[in-house]
Amino acid sequence: RGFVALGRENTAGVVDRREQIELGREGGPGAAPPVAAPSSPHHQPSSLVERLVGPNQWPDGWPGLQAAAELWQAQCEAASKRLVRLL
Repeated sequence: RGFVALGRENTAGVVDRREQIELGREGGPGAAPPVAAPSSPHHQPSSLVERLVGPNQWPDGWPGLQAAAELWQAQCEAASKRLVRLL
């Protein structure tokens, strides 16, 4: 979960030439329980689920990314709650 640097992701055993950010809800009701971060930067999670548990990992050198992403998540959550009330 978090930032995946260039060369760290693979598909069918072949390294992908891409970067990505996997974000999830942090803390509060409905959030996944925290998991200790692995000590090695080369740690490969034992399951796909393990990759999605724990706090978001933010890349260094991208000022404002965390604040912008958290604002976007909050706005999406508020919009979804309004939509459900309308249904």
